[in-house]
Amino acid sequence: MNRALAAATLAAAFAIPALPQASAQCDGDAAFCASVEVSGSVQIGRRRRRPAVVVVSPAPQPPPPPPVIVAPAPPQPRGRVIVVQPAPPAPPPAQVVVAPAPQPQPQETVVVIEQQPARYRLQVAPWTNRKVGLSARLGTMINDQVRMGGVQLGLRFRPSRIFAIELGVGGYGGTDYNGMNRGEVPVTFDAMFFLPRASRVQAYVLAGFGISYAHTEGFHEGYGREMERDMAYFGGQAGLGVEWRIAPRFALSTDLRAFLRTRVSDDDGVPEFYDPDTGNTSDTSVGAVGTLGAHFYF
Repeated sequence: MNRALAAATLAAAFAIPALPQASAQCDGDAAFCASVEVSGSVQIGRRRRRPAVVVVSPAPQPPPPPPVIVAPAPPQPRGRVIVVQPAPPAPPPAQVVVAPAPQPQPQETVVVIEQQPARYRLQVAPWTNRKVGLSARLGTMINDQVRMGGVQLGLRFRPSRIFAIELGVGGYGGTDYNGMNRGEVPVTFDAMFFLPRASRVQAYVLAGFGISYAHTEGFHEGYGREMERDMAYFGGQAGLGVEWRIAPRFALSTDLRAFLRTRVSDDDGVPEFYDPDTGNTSDTSVGAVGTLGAHFYF
């Protein structure tokens, strides 16, 4: 209540216009001259208060407006921009350049010869296909009292490198053990075994049998008379030799063949051999033949 009354009084004070201060001097013609000075204080309430001095200050200036910060608007998504460009100019026409045809270069032929390393083992494949061969041998009797020689031809079948069979027919002539002139035709059949298998030079052994026909005539030193006889023999033989394969189709050989045979014909009943010193007789003969042969395979 008191605060409302004080506020109303303060407002009335500001509403009464201030009277102009009278001049201390009045005009000489005035009937009444007075000087009025209004001063005082207004006391509201029971308690006496000291007069208040009201100082009226000018109204405060309103604060400056706050700065306005304008934030940039967020970028809006841009739409698809279609740029239409004019069509590029047409390329210039292609230039046709005719190049001269290339001249043929001279070709060089290079022949490469591969040298095979030295091999100590013989390739036997080409030889195994040559299973048939022809043989020719020169032979001679080896004995102090026999001087005979001849030729023997043979047909050889060789199914492998280590085995062969050979059928041979020969002809020999000269002076026999009794000092008589002799002609003889032997027919032999031999089996041959060659070792080692893969080698140009192979040792071989042979064994076989044969028959022989002989004709003799002249002075028989045992009986001491002229005689002429035809005899037939059957026997076997065995030998040892070496064959050197010079080429797939040709080979050389040498061997020594021992034979043992007996007379199978007895036309006159007289033994072939007779020793006048001991009186011993025999129709069995033993000897050896050395040969040198050549063989053609096909």
